[in-house]
Amino acid sequence: MLTVALQLREAFTSYGEREVTYHNCPTEDEWNNIEKVCDVLGFFNEATNIISGTEYPTSNLFLSQICIIKKVIDDRSISSDEFIRNMTMKMKEKFDKYWGECNLLMAFGAIMDHRMKFLVIEFAYPKIYGDQSSQNISYVRTLLYELFEEYTTNFEVEAKGAGDTFQLRKDGSKGESNFSRTFQEGASNKYSGWLDFTAYVSEKTSKKPAKSDLDNYLEDGLEICPPGKTFDVIGWWKSNQAKYRILSRLAVEILAIPISTVASESTFSAGERVVDTYRSKLGIETVQSLICGSNWVRPRPTSAQLSPPTRPQARQLACD
Repeated sequence: MLTVALQLREAFTSYGEREVTYHNCPTEDEWNNIEKVCDVLGFFNEATNIISGTEYPTSNLFLSQICIIKKVIDDRSISSDEFIRNMTMKMKEKFDKYWGECNLLMAFGAIMDHRMKFLVIEFAYPKIYGDQSSQNISYVRTLLYELFEEYTTNFEVEAKGAGDTFQLRKDGSKGESNFSRTFQEGASNKYSGWLDFTAYVSEKTSKKPAKSDLDNYLEDGLEICPPGKTFDVIGWWKSNQAKYRILSRLAVEILAIPISTVASESTFSAGERVVDTYRSKLGIETVQSLICGSNWVRPRPTSAQLSPPTRPQARQLACD
C-alpha cells in the first residue's frame, strides 16, 4: 500500500490543492519518512515471500533470510536518521527477544542444503547471536550428530532384520553343509600362506575407522550455484540417496517441515496474530491434530468451482 501511495505522490498533492475539504495530504517530511519505511520493509517483504512458499522446501532458506534481516536491523539501528533509528531500535528489541534461543530446525535445514552445509552456521551465527555464537555452534554440532546417531541406530535395526530374513532363506537353499565348507576353506588357507600374510598386514597397518555419512557429507565440497538460479534441494538428495543412505533419510524429513504456517498475504495484516505462551508450547500430537482438523473442516472446491465459467454462466453472474 505504501509503495502504491508513493507512486501516486503527485496525485495526492494535486488533489489536496484542488479539494479544500481534503486535509490529510501527507507533508513533504511524511513522504520522506514513507520512503524510508518502504526501504526497510522491502527486505522483510522479500524474506516473507521466500519463507512462506508452498511449492518448495523452506527450512533450508530460513537461516539466510534471518541473517539478512538481522544485518538490516543492526545497520539501521545506528543510522544517523533519528526516525529510522527509533523505528529499528524497537524492531531490534523484539528480534533479540524472539531469537535469543538457538533454533535447531533453522540450523539443520540450512546444513542439509548442499550449497551451504555447516559453513553457513559458522558464518551466520556470529551475526545473529554475537558473543554466544561459539556456544550455539557447538550446541548445533552436538545435537546434529546425536540426531544422526539415532537415525543410524534405526537404520541398522532395519538392515539387521532384513539381513536375518535373507540369511535364513540362503541357508535353507544350500545343499552343502557348514562343516564341509569350513573344512575346505581352512585347508585352503592353511597351505596357501594367506593367513600369515594377513597377520603381517594387520601388524604393519592400523585400521582407520570408517567415516559416517554425515562426516563425508560435511567434508565434501559445496554445490556452487550462480545467484538467481533455482536449486532443487530435495532432488539433489534423491540423486545422492545411494551415496548417503542414512543421512538422506534425515535430510528429507527435515526439509519436508514447512518453516512457516502463515500465508504471506497475512503476514503484514493489521489484525492481531500474536501467539500466546500457551499455544506456542502445545505438544506435537496436539499441534498435528489441530492442523489436520483444520484441513478437514475446510471444504475442498469441487471440479465445477475450479473450472472457469462458461459464457452463459458469466452472463448470468454479470446480471446478478
